[in-house]
Amino acid sequence: MSSFQFENAPVSLWEEDYTEIIKLLDSLSIKHKNNLDLYFEQYPQELERFISTLKIINVNQASVEFLEARDKDELIQNLPRVFTDDSRLVFIEELKHILQGIYQYDFKTKLKTLRGKDLSVNLRIQAEQRYSENIAYDRVLVAITDITELENSKIAILAEQKRTQKYLNQANVLFASFDRQGQVISTNTKLRNLLGISLPDINGQTWFNYVPRDERSVIQDIFEELLSGKMKAVENINGHVISQSGAMRPVEWSFSALHDEKDENIEILASGMDLTHQQSLEQSNLQMQSQLQQSQKLNSISVLARGVAHEINNPLTGLLNYANILEDEITDPELRDFAQGIQKEGTRVANIVSNLLTFARLDTGSKTPALVEEVIDRAVMLIKQSLLTDNINLEIQAIEEGLKTFCKIQDMQQVILNILTNSWNAINNKDYESSTEKKITISVEPEQNEEEEYVQIKISDNGNGIKKEYLDSVFDPFFSVHSRAQHAGMGLAVAYGIVSDHSGYITIESVYGEGTVVIVGLVRHIDEVPNTQET
Repeated sequence: MSSFQFENAPVSLWEEDYTEIIKLLDSLSIKHKNNLDLYFEQYPQELERFISTLKIINVNQASVEFLEARDKDELIQNLPRVFTDDSRLVFIEELKHILQGIYQYDFKTKLKTLRGKDLSVNLRIQAEQRYSENIAYDRVLVAITDITELENSKIAILAEQKRTQKYLNQANVLFASFDRQGQVISTNTKLRNLLGISLPDINGQTWFNYVPRDERSVIQDIFEELLSGKMKAVENINGHVISQSGAMRPVEWSFSALHDEKDENIEILASGMDLTHQQSLEQSNLQMQSQLQQSQKLNSISVLARGVAHEINNPLTGLLNYANILEDEITDPELRDFAQGIQKEGTRVANIVSNLLTFARLDTGSKTPALVEEVIDRAVMLIKQSLLTDNINLEIQAIEEGLKTFCKIQDMQQVILNILTNSWNAINNKDYESSTEKKITISVEPEQNEEEEYVQIKISDNGNGIKKEYLDSVFDPFFSVHSRAQHAGMGLAVAYGIVSDHSGYITIESVYGEGTVVIVGLVRHIDEVPNTQET
């Protein structure tokens, strides 16, 4: 390059003499040459010595103006002032290249003008080794391009991207963008949390892997329609996503295409809502409606039951008394048998009436604290022999000591007995293979929800189970899935009424052909601890 070209070049040019720098490098041990970073980290004053040794032979006018110097002399004499921490690191990289015999390289770095202005620059360094009168010296030409505006633009774009991502992360919607192949470009925090996956693990992944197989074709078709321009946007698409754990989460998606400056579709944008909570609320509302309908139905039947019970009780009492008198007065054995039969069947009717009154909640017994284990044991005693006779194994799992509930003890025994009787009937109505054990299991455990502490009694059997279409009717009076001539009665309806009267709950789960689980939840009673502090 001629002197004229050097002086009048539109970019900043430096001409440097590295002769002394080379001497300093040659004086270093091999160990230090092989690890200049560690050397200058341990001896930072050495780095400053290298920089101060750097000799500027010449700078052009563009350099004077670029670095805000008054003239060439000021710039040459104050060269160390233009170095920043970043450019010092670049200088170390430059020394490494010299040691490696690389004489042309580019770096991006930061400089400061002599007036303190920050600059982003690109350095193109070209070293040329020359010989004059057998004395070697190194001439280095440095071309400096101002990229401050470009770097500031990149910083501004990056800041805008971060700000946009921050807004998306705080938004109460699911968001993702995909390339033309369906690979994930970006996502927000809400979507990643729903999927249970981190940012590095999802970017670049194929989105269709997170869509159930039976829904993929629909999403793929939407992508193709959007990218082809046949559709601009698609809204309210109900589907699911598969989380990292394999769980299916319901979502509602809206899709649109992102265009470039040529109006070509280059990305797919997706926003959506997690419907998990909404569906849970809808399910809860349906259950509450079902429970309300059941309660209203039972209340109506209980009114009828009260009237029927009272109407039957009076003539039934007379019938039983007359039958008793006949038994005492008649000497004919056959007629006495008839009188006893009348009493027996009348007593059975009286028991049915008693159950109707219990169902109608006309009993006046008082509630007292009771050990759940004792309530269960007393109920089991009434049916245990029948279960043994039919080779049914009854297992009562270990019950936490001291678990109590506040109840009418006889009523609660009736609940347990009614459920066990249903299990007994369900098992007897099923054909078992010889190797299969007939079994009823009772377990008890405490349960805590947001409002109350309960004792949960779970009674399960491996009987014939209940068909799904019958589950909503099992608490109806006189409903039975068995032969109505043999098993129709008030069992579960009475149990439902008693448990409701105790502010508890009763649920039933069943798989036809496999068995049934009845869960009774009763409010837990905890004895008050007496205050032993002296007053």
